[in-house]
Amino acid sequence: VKRVNARTAEIVRLAETTGLSVDSLQPLDMITDARVPVQPLELIGVAQADSVSDLLAKLGELMPDMHIQTIELASQSLGSDRVRVRLLMYWFVDPSDTL
Repeated sequence: VKRVNARTAEIVRLAETTGLSVDSLQPLDMITDARVPVQPLELIGVAQADSVSDLLAKLGELMPDMHIQTIELASQSLGSDRVRVRLLMYWFVDPSDTL
């Protein structure tokens, strides 16, 4: 639980530095039948479209153990450059890593 809380706090801080307003970031049921444990995380928020690409770049650079499984973007309104964002991320958890 400490590791998940620490990682979600890191992701929220990172998202906010890119301009994404996080409405929720929830861990889903852990996948334990994979080669390494996988912790799915679902992020929902609102951002300028450019902020989403900035977040994806920073996630790849700073958290290489994260994989973006799905991205959903929906325009807030006609002509708006703000989008509603839903990311399903897979965190490949190092079983030897402890806090």
